[in-house]
Amino acid sequence: MNENFQIKALQIFIVIILVGGAIYGVSSYSPTPSTPAVPSTPATHPSTPASSTPAPDSSAKLSIAEIVKEWSPRTALVYCFWESNSGQPYLTEQGSGLFTIDHLGTKNIPTIVTNKHVVDSTQYGQATMCSASIPGETELFVNTSLPEQNIPNGLYLDSTYDVAMIFDASYSGKLYDSYRACTPKEIETGDKIVILGYPDYGGIQPPFNPSPTVTEGIISGKDDIYYTTSAKMDPGNSGGVAIEEKNDCYIGIPTSSYIGEMDSLGRILPVSTFAPDITTIY
Repeated sequence: MNENFQIKALQIFIVIILVGGAIYGVSSYSPTPSTPAVPSTPATHPSTPASSTPAPDSSAKLSIAEIVKEWSPRTALVYCFWESNSGQPYLTEQGSGLFTIDHLGTKNIPTIVTNKHVVDSTQYGQATMCSASIPGETELFVNTSLPEQNIPNGLYLDSTYDVAMIFDASYSGKLYDSYRACTPKEIETGDKIVILGYPDYGGIQPPFNPSPTVTEGIISGKDDIYYTTSAKMDPGNSGGVAIEEKNDCYIGIPTSSYIGEMDSLGRILPVSTFAPDITTIY
């Protein structure tokens, strides 16, 4: 990893810890679906191979604690910052993300999948740099330039959906066992789900080895291309990880929430919508 990026990212974490940062959260987003753009395939990741520990038997229903133990190492804390021409940061955005390998065609490149509104401000444009910390890891994940893919600053912004990917080809942290992505037929109204992420009310997280917050609810219905859920979603949950309990599979990205007179419903962008060919999370 580029040492300057690592130092810069750590400096930003320290600033956030000292002054609280300018933390933003879940926002409304209602795109019109169409075929999403997919980046080309980059080079092979040089890291160590995935753990040989066998994936759990999906036929046996897991407890919530077991699901959380499985998916927490996949749940990244994301910080993006925008800096002035003098190099001073003036805006910081906090979100969550899914740490994966070989997602949306990015073969063997460590990738954080998150919401586009976490890395791309409607007022200030694309972030200068984003970094992420992953539970159990002592190495910061920092987006680096991939000129062969023509991806500025190692960021990919989907042209249709509220989806972004952060790349770090030099990241050498642990790779994990593969798990399933949910198919549309597996998701039914009333299914219990778990959401992992980093809402800002959880306090300022450390620069290394963060601990995600877990909320539980059900699939309440559909809202256009989104699933709606009763699971609590707060600022900072954007881009996190939504898991269906019955099948222990990845539903998609917690994206936004609506607050009504009596209660609020969150929205989840299904992986089957923005990446319909993905059946396995590596």
